[in-house]
Amino acid sequence: MMLVRSAIVLPSILLIGLGAVGCGRPSDGPKNANMFEQLQQKTLTKRIAASSYPLMAMAESIVGEGYDVWMPAKADKVPTADEMLRLRRSDVLLTNGPGASYATWLPMVTLDQSKVFETTTDSFELSDYIQVQEHQIVHSHGAEGEHSHFWMVPHCWLNPRLALLQSEAVCDKLCELYPDDAKSFRQNFADLLERPLQDAVGDAEACQEKLKNSNSPVVLSDPRLKHFANAVRAEAGCLLWFEPEEMSAAKRRLGKVISEKGVDQKEGGQHLLLWTRSPDPKERVLMTGLKWVQLDMIESAHSKKGFPRRVKDNFRLLSDSIALGAEVDDGGN
Repeated sequence: MMLVRSAIVLPSILLIGLGAVGCGRPSDGPKNANMFEQLQQKTLTKRIAASSYPLMAMAESIVGEGYDVWMPAKADKVPTADEMLRLRRSDVLLTNGPGASYATWLPMVTLDQSKVFETTTDSFELSDYIQVQEHQIVHSHGAEGEHSHFWMVPHCWLNPRLALLQSEAVCDKLCELYPDDAKSFRQNFADLLERPLQDAVGDAEACQEKLKNSNSPVVLSDPRLKHFANAVRAEAGCLLWFEPEEMSAAKRRLGKVISEKGVDQKEGGQHLLLWTRSPDPKERVLMTGLKWVQLDMIESAHSKKGFPRRVKDNFRLLSDSIALGAEVDDGGN
């Protein structure tokens, strides 16, 4: 009987509760309306998605508090179901664009293209893009099926001149999307991105002069560093050491590149090898007599350093390696 009685009482309680909401005092109306507006605001989050860490960092610097700025966890993996839902609910997706595409998942997912903003398309000159003929990408998407094409180097943010162009394009887009905050956006851009990146351009020019005076030919471990090399105007030889390879093949490849970028030792020159990672012990044996420096690729967040500082620090590392004539390994710190 107790179970039956509970079943009868419960609808009565619900009816009383509904009556209290529907038949309350006149002053309850505005209060309930305000609560509804607050709930609606929570569901209308200002959400900005990015396809790479540098673009996310640029957006975070520009918008400050009150915005949800994020990126999918892996640039080389298709976003999870939850990430896809979040992408579709974002107001904009910031990408490099096809000339410097970074996130390999972009051609594999269906998105509202009106929300995709390509940060390089209108801000870069054709000469700013870098195509690597020695390295091709094979993939399959759309009606084309499997096909290949030359790889376009995506790490344009390593060149502060290009990073400045990108961040300005991001600022313009966000000002267009959120005009009420445009004034603070532009001030944040000037203080947190424009000034430090302009300083980094000056650092790159100083490194260029230092390299010229040192007579040190530059060799890159792989093409991802080509935008950095362009920033210091180094006509660099390039390996394809994306990952450690068999030593005899690595030795032949290194010897070929060095012979192509020869140097007159009478003038005091020495080859400078720039790396995207710390070389393993076997690889270090190959570099006997070379100066080498590991650069920060700035592909993920750092606990202590912001984006502009990390751009600047790469040129400090290069400058120090020329001055010291020794190995410089920052280890991404």
